[in-house]
Amino acid sequence: MKGNKVVGYIAFRRRYWNINYFIEEIAVEPENQRKGTGSMLVKELEKICSKDNARLFSSTDSENEKSIKFHEKNNFSRCGFIKNMFKEGKTEIVFSKKDW
Repeated sequence: MKGNKVVGYIAFRRRYWNINYFIEEIAVEPENQRKGTGSMLVKELEKICSKDNARLFSSTDSENEKSIKFHEKNNFSRCGFIKNMFKEGKTEIVFSKKDW
């Protein structure tokens, strides 16, 4: 939020069978990017994960350098790769974290 305006959001799902959370999408308006909004959204989700003692997962295309840097900046660790996930020849990087 910036004043009364929503400038970003995080969409996630909780897997009840193993009590883990997976970030589906993080979006921040272009003019509000690189100002800590995305990191703040992740930190708020981490509070929820902490209460459940759950691991947090996320993923991105291996060619999305901006997203990879965001995950690394927010202390996610690479925990796997999925080849041909969305398109033949494309690799998805899976990230996780549990620092609580």
